[in-house]
Amino acid sequence: MLSVEVRRKCIRSGGLYKDLYAPFHLGRLFFCACCKLLWAYLVAMRDLEPGDRFPDFVLPELNGKKSHLYSRVGGRPVLLFMGSSLESEQKDLIKTFADRCDVVTVLTNHEESGAGLVYIDEGREVAEGDTSRSCLLDRNLRVLVKPEKLTFDRIAEAIEISIIPQSNSVTSQAPVLILDRVLAEDRCHFLMDLWERSGAVETGVEQSTTAGRSEVLSEQHKSRRDHTVEDAKLIRLLTQSIGKKLLPEIERAFIYKPNRFEGFKIACYNADDAGFFDTHRDNISSNTAHRRLAVSLNLNHVYEGGELRFPEFSDVKYRPAAGSALVFSCAHLHEVLPVTSGRRFTLLTFLYDESVERWQRGDPFGV
Repeated sequence: MLSVEVRRKCIRSGGLYKDLYAPFHLGRLFFCACCKLLWAYLVAMRDLEPGDRFPDFVLPELNGKKSHLYSRVGGRPVLLFMGSSLESEQKDLIKTFADRCDVVTVLTNHEESGAGLVYIDEGREVAEGDTSRSCLLDRNLRVLVKPEKLTFDRIAEAIEISIIPQSNSVTSQAPVLILDRVLAEDRCHFLMDLWERSGAVETGVEQSTTAGRSEVLSEQHKSRRDHTVEDAKLIRLLTQSIGKKLLPEIERAFIYKPNRFEGFKIACYNADDAGFFDTHRDNISSNTAHRRLAVSLNLNHVYEGGELRFPEFSDVKYRPAAGSALVFSCAHLHEVLPVTSGRRFTLLTFLYDESVERWQRGDPFGV
């Protein structure tokens, strides 16, 4: 038997002792680890927002064989239903949208009938209690519509928006990652208002001078006005909200786990000044060598020009939608083309990891 103290720790870590221990009789460490993992999963489920990655899970299908959700779906929107049974409204949703998306049902009662890909979750590892919940995921298995907003009109609108138009085959492109819905519209407007209210300064480029390397204003290389975010609460909010959306996708795309942000700048390229940034790299000096990935998050869309281009790879111009982010290696040569109409606002930051700090301290195992 587990000791009273161990049982208390398990209950504190997830409150799932009775559900887990009784059927499995796991060892102490493994049991506590299971409690923590499942509790983390349930917490993640409760906090899911549009743009968040839906957690993968492993459950038995109707044939009794266990499978990962991620091994069975992806590439199409997913209507996901969880609960003891399908309600009439959910069945109506399936009839209406089954031809435009995949359907996944997670049932806590194996005697009920599901629809599409059916998982059985009698232990309620994924489905909480007897409450019926629904969720719409995009083709990349991120949340499109939260359960409380899952109406016919909202699903139809979200599916329409998520459709990627057919285009010619890609023959050359830069190794970049574009993620939509990273920052909500109201937060984008807040940051642009902050730039207007708090003032911004013309920023230059780092060049070698007689006193060493320093930032120098250069009309030939850059025209941009920046506001550096200094409020600690706002920095924490941006780190948490953006990190929650970006970091899991970066790990999946690049098999790399950054865990440091280099602060945030709200930048504006103005057509009145032909705002632009000539070709450059973001980690070329000793002051920037720690940078691994650059993040450029567009805050608005009412402008012309201002696209990013990576001339080492192709002449393709990149323009993420408002609230979407472009992530790329700081080693890649890139430029911001001149804005020809309006103003382009973007939130800028750089990512790295703790190995850089070890390397800067002279730790031979830091890299």
